[in-house]
Amino acid sequence: PWDAPEGALIIEPGQGFGTGSHPTTVQMLEAIVAHAPGLGTALDIGCGSGILALAAASLGLRAHGVDIETAAIADAMANATRNGLAVSFATTPIPELVTPADLVLANLHAELIVHFADDLVRLTGQRLILAGILVSREHTVRETLDDRLQLDTRRQVGDWVSLHYRAQT
Repeated sequence: PWDAPEGALIIEPGQGFGTGSHPTTVQMLEAIVAHAPGLGTALDIGCGSGILALAAASLGLRAHGVDIETAAIADAMANATRNGLAVSFATTPIPELVTPADLVLANLHAELIVHFADDLVRLTGQRLILAGILVSREHTVRETLDDRLQLDTRRQVGDWVSLHYRAQT
């Protein structure tokens, strides 16, 4: 936060993962900027510090974030307050989420994405953006999701891949 340019989101380092500098977070932030126009809601799954939900809210989306770590939720809520953004955060288990979002964001390891694939598909109103996927594990995600959603974009930075899917109509 002490190096942040004017207008940037301020994320205090804490127990919630994500300050904006990791390649997977950068991939997600770029995807949010690209896909947010015209969308109304965002869901950040495994929200950590809340940075993705906060970025979506800063672009005008109604955002909600979930994480299993109560410390992460506390950090995310503090970051929302610090940035003057209205974002809801909760420890609701992913299978218990009922309302789809236009933009679903999941910066998770490939194994978690595969584990929650049914829920991710069910919750995706229009777009699902995934990151946190090592190149060596990409095939497991693609084998699970490519037949259920339309892959629009694949990006790679070093060993990290992000996948941008569109809900099939």
